[in-house]
Amino acid sequence: MQYRIKLCTDEAACIAAINKEGQDDIFLIADNLPVDISVQDVNVEVINMVKLSHLEYILKIRDEVEL
Repeated sequence: MQYRIKLCTDEAACIAAINKEGQDDIFLIADNLPVDISVQDVNVEVINMVKLSHLEYILKIRDEVEL
């Protein structure tokens, strides 16, 4: 199985690109889902993180998570 990962911010241009391309899955590192992201026929996971090290662990950049 192969994945293409796109990292972007919540800037209007990035949101427009997400909406234009259409995604099957969106993993959003944020407190909540921005209202301008189209989520029709999309699996969305909103992940709230406090530390960058937690994201690094999820992306398998780190072997252990710092609590």
